[in-house]
Amino acid sequence: MTKEDRLPKKARKRHYHAFLEIMWVTSGRAIVETDIKQYDASEGNLFLFTGYEYHDLFVTSETLDFEVISFAPRFVWSVGNDRLDYLFLEPFFDRRENFENQIYDVSTANEVTRLMKEIKGELEKKQPKFELAVKAKLLNILLYLVRRPQQLESATERKSYNFRP
Repeated sequence: MTKEDRLPKKARKRHYHAFLEIMWVTSGRAIVETDIKQYDASEGNLFLFTGYEYHDLFVTSETLDFEVISFAPRFVWSVGNDRLDYLFLEPFFDRRENFENQIYDVSTANEVTRLMKEIKGELEKKQPKFELAVKAKLLNILLYLVRRPQQLESATERKSYNFRP
């Protein structure tokens, strides 16, 4: 689910995958490119990529260190809870005109990176039922992403959902 990686200067890594990805740049600089936009990435930046979305990293510093959480949508989206679970994944799939792969809201990025560190700790310690803690922390990350100002502005354009208790 999580991994650390290091790429050398001028390394280029164009790829896609079948899962969703949250990437946190922990040190260095790079150009992050999708089919739609190019970003200057540096320490502390956070990016979202959906499955089958080509993205490219071109390292512009001596090295680039980053951490990634990747997961299949089915880890979150369960049968019978379709509409509610979809809301957790909306930041990956809602591709309106104002969509950005980069998370610009600093408070959101701080909370997400804090939770990414906690997930890493859970995976390293492997305490009993650590899988539940990992999923709970991932759902918290997704909640922060759903509630970030950019996502909420986009949500006002959509119809509201009606949920029954």
